[in-house]
Amino acid sequence: MNESKFKLYGIDRENLEQHLQTYVQANYAKQIHSAHRTLEEVAFYPAHDPRRETKEYKAVHDKLCNEKDLPCLVCGVRKSTLSNDKLNPYGAKQMETHHHVVEWALANAVDAGKFNSILRPFLKKRHQDKPEYDSDFTQQQIVDWVDHSEDNLWVLCDVHHRHKYLGIHAITYPIWAPTDILRDDFEAYAREQLLKTQ
Repeated sequence: MNESKFKLYGIDRENLEQHLQTYVQANYAKQIHSAHRTLEEVAFYPAHDPRRETKEYKAVHDKLCNEKDLPCLVCGVRKSTLSNDKLNPYGAKQMETHHHVVEWALANAVDAGKFNSILRPFLKKRHQDKPEYDSDFTQQQIVDWVDHSEDNLWVLCDVHHRHKYLGIHAITYPIWAPTDILRDDFEAYAREQLLKTQ
């Protein structure tokens, strides 16, 4: 409806648009449902040294986060854009690296035979340019790979790494995994609902 018809019929355009927006949001909310659940988890870890940042881990972390300035896999913020509110929609404070194939604390529980027969062939196929996957790994090579291989590290912002309701360490993988491909309206609605819980 053009502006002259609004005037002709005595309709307050702003009021109408506000009511329409409220109606659309209410109907959209009816189409979405939430499932509040409590996850009970028992995690077992083998004996390991206290977590410390090795020089090799620091080097690869710096390469990914500082030199390459890679984005968070979920929200796309980079170290170089942390201070830009438009490019940092979740208010992340820092970039982190996540051990995504094998968690660091489980490195000593990895069976070398299984790693070499199951995971190494997949890595060799995926990274054909990397000769380290041409032959079997020793147990120490596996531990080193877990700690500081680029192929076991994802760049995430602190929010999508550790924060409640959004971090890979805080929610189940089926809920976390598609967070980078959600529709903007769905993501906005979910974020609004999560803010209400805080």
